[in-house]
Amino acid sequence: MIGSGGEFIDAVAEVTNFLKVDPVDFRSLETTPLFRDPYTNRPLTYDLVLTTIRSLMASVGQDASQFGTHSLRIGGATALFAAGANETVIRTMGRWSSDIHQLYVRACFEQCCDWTRKAGSTKVSDLAGTFEEVADYYPFLIHIPSYMYLSESLCTHGMLTPPPRPVRTSAGCQH
Repeated sequence: MIGSGGEFIDAVAEVTNFLKVDPVDFRSLETTPLFRDPYTNRPLTYDLVLTTIRSLMASVGQDASQFGTHSLRIGGATALFAAGANETVIRTMGRWSSDIHQLYVRACFEQCCDWTRKAGSTKVSDLAGTFEEVADYYPFLIHIPSYMYLSESLCTHGMLTPPPRPVRTSAGCQH
């Protein structure tokens, strides 16, 4: 099932046009693939699709080596996501039975601009200090080296007392 009336691509109109341009004798409809090599009437092969995609991308000035057959799935999933489709629709239309579609969806310029506008227009209330237990989490961060920048920031603002720093000798050992 496909919907019609897309602003940029109308799938029904494209298939209708395709059938007019490359008609199939009604006696061989059951044995002729819809998407086929126009010279052999055999189903499209991976190599033919890949060659066509790369040729098209090169013709519009793109680095063809950066595109492949999965570019079609990436483009489809991204277009659905940008249009506001939920995960069920994206998974169904991409024929994914798992959450792997999340690897295909790309952030798009328009949505990033929209979310930037929304983020810049959203009032945010800081809950730090509102709840007593929040302060209990800060000392934990001091002991995790990858979070040192966070604990140092808290110390700079007088929220924590920094732990003593280890002293390094010329041999690089800590004391």
